[in-house]
Amino acid sequence: MSNGCIESNRNPYVILDLDGTLIDVRTRLSILHRDVARHLGLVPLDRQHYWNARRSGMSETQLTAGWEETARESYLSRWYSLVEDQRYLRYDRLLPGVEETLGELRQTHRLILVTMRRCPLTLQFQLKRLKLHQIFDHVLSRKKAESGITDKVALLRKHVVSLPAGSAIVGDTEEDVLAGKALGIVTIAVLTGLRGRSVLETLRPDYIVENIKDVPSVLHNSVNEGHGSGQDNSQIIGTT
Repeated sequence: MSNGCIESNRNPYVILDLDGTLIDVRTRLSILHRDVARHLGLVPLDRQHYWNARRSGMSETQLTAGWEETARESYLSRWYSLVEDQRYLRYDRLLPGVEETLGELRQTHRLILVTMRRCPLTLQFQLKRLKLHQIFDHVLSRKKAESGITDKVALLRKHVVSLPAGSAIVGDTEEDVLAGKALGIVTIAVLTGLRGRSVLETLRPDYIVENIKDVPSVLHNSVNEGHGSGQDNSQIIGTT
């Protein structure tokens, strides 16, 4: 895995998020919520209510807002300690079309995987299990002891020297869109992850697409249309 300094070359980059963009994390996160809540003697949300809350923009911290402070602290501590545990990562699955789409993107772009995961070993294990470990030109992740890295903007600014024209970021949350805007590249939000359409529309990415399979055609169109970050109107591809 590469966490070194990334310099630009003649090919543009596509920066890709992992959870919710390339892999389906619904089962992992909902089961983890259930298990941690029950372990602490709390009543968990059922899977659909949990996922609806996350899609509406709520964080794991916000989900515990009605609990006593001690319960909240215990829940969040245990949740974060287990969210990258292999016992839960085994529930993740590749979203449809990921392998084919990444192969297509590699023909015209260099690929950077960027994730806020804290454990490089379990990340590497999962990428190998899902047969993604040889796809990316660079893999950037946050390390436990890495100070000052609190979001993807900081992570990318630390490791990316510059990005050629035509580069883009693809992700499922506000963090991905805001990182792309900060870097001045095309922002593409997908509807397969932690945020629903209504949340993503407020962020005004350049494009909102149903899933990763729409990205190659959107990138082709963005070159012709001159899209870049910071525009006031999003193009929405597909319907839900």
